[in-house]
Amino acid sequence: MKTINCLRCNIEIFIYPSRIGLRKYCSKKCAMTGKPKWNALAKLNVNCRNCNKDFIIPLSRKNKVKYCSVKCRQADWKITRLEEKAFSWKGNGVGYVGIHMWVKKNLGIANHCSFDTTHKSTRFNWANVSGSYLRDLGDWVQLCPKCHKQYDMIVHHPRKNIFDANGGRMVLSN
Repeated sequence: MKTINCLRCNIEIFIYPSRIGLRKYCSKKCAMTGKPKWNALAKLNVNCRNCNKDFIIPLSRKNKVKYCSVKCRQADWKITRLEEKAFSWKGNGVGYVGIHMWVKKNLGIANHCSFDTTHKSTRFNWANVSGSYLRDLGDWVQLCPKCHKQYDMIVHHPRKNIFDANGGRMVLSN
């Protein structure tokens, strides 16, 4: 073993020959004393995208940090990524499930049957009137499952033999 003196406190320390040139201090405390911290290095004033508040970041994060806090980032994302502004917005090219989710979000949960208000059901659906499934809120009606099925069979998918409301067969001509 070889002995050297700590560069900070001048205490004699023992080191292995393989560590000569690598170890210069007696402890981490001596090694860290006097070294600059990140905030003493290059700093950058940045303006928050959401609240316009100035905050300080290390220069190494200048291309990554855009918000002063997580709350500001989440608030800005909620505003800038709604519906048409969302990166995955499909407009009228949306699928069957997506258009129904959009209708439910904008018109709420269906709670009655528009064709027959006397129907007592625990479930109600939004039914598309025209069959084109576009983002037109006036093109949707609330129906109970029974009326919804009958409406779809007659208007959108007519078949030769389907059942009417009384359970009898209705014959439709094409």
